[in-house]
Amino acid sequence: MLAILGNFINRTLVLTEKYFDNKVPEITASSTDDKFILDAIKKAPARVSNALEKYHFRDALAEVIDLARSGNKYLADTEPWKLFSTDKERTGNILNLSLQLIANISLLMKPFLPFSSSKRIWSCIPPVTFTIIGVPAITDSAVANPNPSLDAKLIVTSAIL
Repeated sequence: MLAILGNFINRTLVLTEKYFDNKVPEITASSTDDKFILDAIKKAPARVSNALEKYHFRDALAEVIDLARSGNKYLADTEPWKLFSTDKERTGNILNLSLQLIANISLLMKPFLPFSSSKRIWSCIPPVTFTIIGVPAITDSAVANPNPSLDAKLIVTSAIL
């Protein structure tokens, strides 16, 4: 489960570093795939909140992981690594929305990793607050150099600490 999250974060950060020098690319026109991710971002906070209010912690965490799974599917379906040479703008859209998804996931993970989520796992993305939850709101920012050790092992270690 956590490998899904680590894989999505790592892939997004590595591609952002490679193609956009760690800068959050601008988003322009949306495609059908983009609308799917935007919809997932908008719906996730309510789903996680509803599960938490019922003390269904496993279900709430599963919702967050499903959001990362959607991100992995989005990257696999859109293949930004193939698009960059022919459509830099589209690649930028894909990576922007993937970074937006990571920012929202970081907020949704706080109930599960209250101390380590902001310090270790999410330190690569620009600072975010709960005011952006459910909306894409990272603009004109830079992401930190992706940490090669940012993977499921780090996430599991952080969860244990």
